[in-house]
Amino acid sequence: MKQLDPICHDLLLAREGEFVFRLNYFAFQNDEKGLRQTFQTFYDYASGSRYAALVQENYNAKRAFYSPNFNLIGVPLFFVFVEGGSFTMGNAEGDDYHKPPHEVTVDSFWMSPLEITYGEYCEFCRETKHDYPEREQNITNDYPVTNVSWYDAVEYCNWRSEKEGLTPCYTIRKDILDSSAVNGSDPYRWLIVFNREADGYRLPTEAEWEYAARGGLKNDNTKYAGSDFLDEVGWYTGTAKDTFRKGGLKKPNGLLLFDMSGNLWEWCWDWFEYNYYSGDNNHDNPLGAGNGAAKIIRGGCFSNSSEDCLVYSRYKVEAYYKSNKIGFRIVRN
Repeated sequence: MKQLDPICHDLLLAREGEFVFRLNYFAFQNDEKGLRQTFQTFYDYASGSRYAALVQENYNAKRAFYSPNFNLIGVPLFFVFVEGGSFTMGNAEGDDYHKPPHEVTVDSFWMSPLEITYGEYCEFCRETKHDYPEREQNITNDYPVTNVSWYDAVEYCNWRSEKEGLTPCYTIRKDILDSSAVNGSDPYRWLIVFNREADGYRLPTEAEWEYAARGGLKNDNTKYAGSDFLDEVGWYTGTAKDTFRKGGLKKPNGLLLFDMSGNLWEWCWDWFEYNYYSGDNNHDNPLGAGNGAAKIIRGGCFSNSSEDCLVYSRYKVEAYYKSNKIGFRIVRN
C-alpha cells in the first residue's frame, strides 16, 4: 500500500465544508526543510478551523493514505487509517437483531473520511457508460451520491481499483445467478465473489463499519459516531429539514470520519440475517450471513430519528434498491 507523509503542497478549502482532505501531492517530500515549511503554510491556513486537528494528527502520525484518484476537482483524496482491534458489537437494548452484544475482532483497514460524491461517481458513469444516478437540480457534484444500488456501489469499487492499478476485490458474474441471493424479486442476483486478500477498494463489512463508527481503538464510547449529542455530529430529523447535506459539515468522530451517524444510510457488504449476532461465526473478521434477501445499511439518514443513528443501529434493504437516503463510502485493506 502506498503511503504518503501528509505534508502537502496545498490545503484545499474550495468552500466551507468542502473536502479538505483532498490535498495536492507534496512536491518536496525529499526535502525536509521544504516539507516543514510547506506544512507550516497550510497548517496556518487551516488553523482555527475544524480541520486543523486532522492536519495535525496526520502530520504527527504520518498515517494518511494518498489515493491518486482525482475526484471532481482533480485533487487526491486522503483515507483514514483504522488500526485493527477488538470491540463489543451490537447492544443489549433495542430490537432483537441488535442482540446480543458480542466480541468481534477486525484487521486494520483504510476508510474514506467522507461518503463518495456525485462528482466521483459520475466520472465512473462517464467512463463506463453506466447509468447516471438521479438527483435534484440543486444537488451539485460535491454532495454525497445517492440513488445507487448495492450492485452499483460494488461496480464503482472495481472500476476505481482498476483505474488506480489495484487488484479488484470483486469478481462479478452477471451471467450467473447467485444462489445466496434468496430474494426472488431481485432482477439482478449477480454472482459476486469477494476476494478478501485483494488490495483494491470495496465496501466495508458491517463489523468494520461499526468498529470505525465507534472510533476503533480510540473507542469514543459515545452513543453516536463522535458524540453523545447527535446534533453535533449528524443530520437527522432534528437538524436536516428533510434533505441530505454535503459531507464534512458536522463534527467528526475520534478517527476523523465524518457523517457516520445520520445524513445518509451507507451500504455494507453483508447479507442481513435476523439472528446473525447469536451465531458462532461472527467473531473474527465476520463477513455476514451466508445468504439473504437484503443487504445491511448503517448509520441512519436525514429523515430518521436519533434511534436509527446510534452506532449499533442496523437496517436491511434489497441490494437492487435505490433511494435518495442511501449512499456509500469505501475502504481498502
